[in-house]
Parts: sequence; structure tokens; C-alpha cells
Amino acid sequence: MNFIVSLFYLSIFLTLCYLSVYTAYYALIAITSRRRRRFVRNGRYNVANYYNNLVVIIYSHNDEQTVVPLLEALNRQNYPKNGYQTYIILDNCTDNSSNRLETIGGANIFRVGESYTVGKDESISQLLDRLITFKNINAYVFLGSDRGIDDNFLSSVNQGLINHDVLVASTVLKGEPENLKERILDSYNTYQNNIINTSRSILGLSTIINSDCCIIKQNVIEMVQCIDFKDINSELKYSVMLSKLNFKSSFDPNIITYLDRKNYSVRKSSFSYRLTLLKNSLKIMPGAGFLFNEFVLSTVQPSILVLGFVSILLLVLAITSGVVNAIWLLIILSLLALSFVYTLLNSKLRIKEMGYLILYPVYSLLKLIRKLPVIKQICDFIENVKHPVHHERHTIPVVVSAGNKKMNCSIELIEESGMVRAVFSFKNKKQATDLHLRVFDAIKSISNMLAEKEYEIVDPKTKEVVEKGTFDLRICQNCKYFTSKVDGTINIIKGSCSCKAKNEISVDNMVMLWHCCENYAPAKEKIVRLGEYRK
Repeated sequence: MNFIVSLFYLSIFLTLCYLSVYTAYYALIAITSRRRRRFVRNGRYNVANYYNNLVVIIYSHNDEQTVVPLLEALNRQNYPKNGYQTYIILDNCTDNSSNRLETIGGANIFRVGESYTVGKDESISQLLDRLITFKNINAYVFLGSDRGIDDNFLSSVNQGLINHDVLVASTVLKGEPENLKERILDSYNTYQNNIINTSRSILGLSTIINSDCCIIKQNVIEMVQCIDFKDINSELKYSVMLSKLNFKSSFDPNIITYLDRKNYSVRKSSFSYRLTLLKNSLKIMPGAGFLFNEFVLSTVQPSILVLGFVSILLLVLAITSGVVNAIWLLIILSLLALSFVYTLLNSKLRIKEMGYLILYPVYSLLKLIRKLPVIKQICDFIENVKHPVHHERHTIPVVVSAGNKKMNCSIELIEESGMVRAVFSFKNKKQATDLHLRVFDAIKSISNMLAEKEYEIVDPKTKEVVEKGTFDLRICQNCKYFTSKVDGTINIIKGSCSCKAKNEISVDNMVMLWHCCENYAPAKEKIVRLGEYRK
């Protein structure tokens, strides 16, 4: 009983310390925000001595309606034409993007994924693998195909590169907000840009990379040897790694990209992932610099809902039991409130927009409640949201290798309203993919999942690790002899085998994706050391 009481008091003490540290940090952000106008003005009129040679990389997957205007905007840049090149990655595009882009001209078209969608991360890595050897490139500009830019965009990039190696551009929402939700998110985005991100940049602190609007110098790519733009979690991990290498990712409010507000969502990695990242970073924090340590700790700052819950809990304890020092708690909360009011005055928000911003916690709470199982079912019923129904299941026995060891597993292919989900099973463990249009993509998702998991073989006598590696799904789809066949169907479940040993005993060289034979040989990795980095 005494242990439980002691643990309770310790947790309350740590929570109060956590709130105190965050309040001090937020107060510093508030004080710094008064320098925003001067910071923006100085950056806008900063004159570069020379023009960097830039490479603009745009990833597109059936984004004809947005990527075409983006290329037209890049062709209109008031930047020397010999100072930049544009590369547009078309990943398994089935629309008219290619024809329209070639008609406009001004871009190098890089086509990938003839029979399946490769994905943004791997596609950009493949292109970088070719470009990284060019020594005349100074920096890479990564843009999402749904972004819009002004005619002075590249000039602003060139100015920002004077003092920074990695830059994160500002996202401005275009179009008039049509409802309360869009007004709240618009105010929130403006506040994040003008106060949080800009103040951190003034203080010389790092910002999480956004792969849809960021700039990275060539020397950074050469040192790191890869990018990691798989998702928001990967972008956070990549940003942390850059800070460990003393490459600060700085937010630049003068580099502006425009995004349709209907495509905007609050970018935030999962809290569990951030905690795991912090846990894994603790062992290297003592020897790391301030930039890395601050950035890692800033990733676990509380959300507005957590902040409100913690504040109310501590207030109740201070009033009812006296466990918390009421005077100290009031000082902290008062400082937090005053800091927020001060940031509002420096945020460039109008009075009405400030009101929308104050409603953001309510929006976050309702969004959280909407995801609760029972509430979600009721809302889906009211909104007539139809969930996919399982139509067909097909279980396939497969083999997964870990070095010389082979394990018998299975993959269950589940068709749901025309889409396919793959469920990988090994003993009592299961891993399911998202819904995909094709069996090919669903199995590829399983293959990628296994390729990111590590195994270790330990010598039972010496207890030393004698072998390390990743798992390999031994099926035809992952074999170097296999070539998928586009046969007019969506799923693409067949392909040809070029293995001579197999073809000598079989006239028909056509095989199914999930089949395998003793001649299996893993396909070579085609991206820039991405596997090594992710390990």
C-alpha cells in the first residue's frame, strides 16, 4: 500500500515538473514571437550572392489536375532557367498526366511502377540514386503534386539556402473556408506557422520535415545517402537523425506553398511512436548536442487536450487534497494563459479568427470522440457510411527465410468490395495490410513489412550475435527471375519466370505471384541504401 501511495506522489510530482518545463518553453516561444515581423522582413530582403543549381522533384500518382498547373508555375519562375531542373515522377499513372506534361515541356519525366504503384518514398529514392552522382547540383526541392507556388518561389528558396542546409516551406491554405471546421483548421494552421514554427526558427531550433514542401542541400544527401519520406512517422525520424548530424531543418516563412484546404489535415505522428523515438534516443542524448536533445524532447510536448486534462487534474488535487502546491500551480497556469494571449497578439490573426482558434480544442475532442467504437458505428449509420463486406478469402501457404532458416507461414487474401487486403500469419501472430486495389500491391505491402523487421541469431555458447538480417518472403513476386504480366485485369496475379533451370522442365513459364520453387533468388534492392538506413 505504501508503495502505491509513493508511486502516486511520484507521478504527480513528475506531471507537475512536466507542466512547468512546458510552460517555460511556451513562454519562451511567446516572447520570441514578437520578433516575427523583423525576422520575416530580414529574410525577404536577404540578397544571395549567387544562384544555386536546384533540382525540383515532384512525385505524382494520377494527379493530372494539380501537377499540370504546378509545372506551369515552375516554368514561370523568375529564376535563371539554367539554374534549375524539374523532375516529375509518374508512379503507375493511368490518367493523361504524361501527355499533358510532355506537351507543356520544361520537365524531365521519370516513370516508375509500370505494373504496380511503387510509392513516394521508393520512387524518390530511385531518382536520387541517379542524381546524387551529379556534382553540379547544390540542393533538391521536394514538392507534393497538389501544391501551388508563386513566381518567386525558387528565388525565395535560393535566399533561404544562404544560411541553412535544410529548409521547410510554409503551407498556406487557398480558397475561402466553407464551414466551421475549415475556419478552425485555417486559424490553427496560421497560428502554427506564425508563432510556433517561426519562433522555433528564430531560436535556431529544428522543425519536422514535410516531404511535400522541403529543401535539402546536396551535401546533406551525400552524407545521409538517402531520404525517408514514407509517412509522417518516418519524416519525424529523419528530422531527428538530421539534427543528430547537426543539420538543422529550419522553417522559412518566406518560402510559401499553397494547398487546397480540402486536402489539408493536421500533421502529427502517433504519440506511441514519439515515445518510442524518445526511448531509443535516451542512450545517445548525453553525448549529443543541444540541437538534438531539444528536438527529441520537443516531440513529446503535450497536445492541447492532454494539457487541459493535466491542468484540470492538478487543480482538483490542489483544491481537494492539497497534494499539489496550489500557489505554484496557479503561477504556472497563469503564465501559460498570459503566454497564449501574448502569442495571439503577435499571430496576425483577426479577432474572429482568434475565436475559431480557441475552438480548436473542442474540434480535437469531438474528433477523438468520433473515433470511439460505439460512437463511430452510430455516426457511420447516420451518415450512411458503408463498410466493406468480405466476399472471398483465399489462404496461401508461403515460406519466409531468416538467413538459412526457413519458416512456414501463410497469407490470407481477403476481397472486400472489389479491393484486397492481405493478412500474414505466423503461428498465433497476424499482421494485416490496408485495402489495396490489386493483389500485387497487397502482397508487396506484406513483403515490405517483413523487410523492415530484423532478426538476430545468437550463439548459445558464447551468447554473441553471429548473424543479423531482415526477413524475406520467398515467393515469385519477390524473385529476380519474375516479371509481372499486365493482362488487362486489375489484380495482375501472373507473371513470367526467366529462370533457365525451371524452364528446362516446364514448357509454360507463366507462374502465380505467390508461388515459389527451389531456384528462388531475391530481387536486388534498387533504392539508395534505404534498407541500411532503416535498420
